[in-house]
Amino acid sequence: MIDLYETNPEGVEEKKRIIEYADRKLHEINEQISELQILRDEILSYKERYLHSKELE
Repeated sequence: MIDLYETNPEGVEEKKRIIEYADRKLHEINEQISELQILRDEILSYKERYLHSKELE
């Protein structure tokens, strides 16, 4: 992003590309966060089941 901006900080096309790049990166990050939240929830669920099954023995 910095390289795009430094090439021509006043250029409309450069600014448009920076915004598009930022949008793509934000989308990727949001997908990763979502995947990590799902994985976290699954791990917590397995942990709880394991803890409860050990208590019942």
